[in-house]
Amino acid sequence: MASLADLADDDILWDISKRALVSAWKAGCLLWALNNQTWTAAMGHLVEWLVYHDIWSKMQVFADMLGQDEGSVSEAGRRGPKNLLDDLPDSFNEAQLEALRISIGKTKEGTKNQLYKWVFRKFIVHSAQTGLYTKTQEYLQGISSDNITKK
Repeated sequence: MASLADLADDDILWDISKRALVSAWKAGCLLWALNNQTWTAAMGHLVEWLVYHDIWSKMQVFADMLGQDEGSVSEAGRRGPKNLLDDLPDSFNEAQLEALRISIGKTKEGTKNQLYKWVFRKFIVHSAQTGLYTKTQEYLQGISSDNITKK
């Protein structure tokens, strides 16, 4: 969830995901106990779905309290946070990320922090010679540094 929140640069997503993880974990424990202490792939898929459904529900129901005015959010925006890195070319500069952030209503000041997080998570690498950031092969193939698949 931290990787997803970093890709979307959304602190609210990070905060609500913690509670969603705990709720899904409790449901998983109950399923495990009711299934004679045996874990199945289907149970794992259900628990994962519960996490994302919980987050989606909170983003829909509590949008105004979470800093989003539901009336002004587009239909696409109501689906939840967006992976900003997917909207950038494979090689990009800081100004391109800055322009993207401004176009979606984020501040210019958060650009350097977001780049730092992406480099730390090995989503991108920086070339001092060209000044460009490039998406890593792991990111492009859909696996992040903490083995979370990109969806």
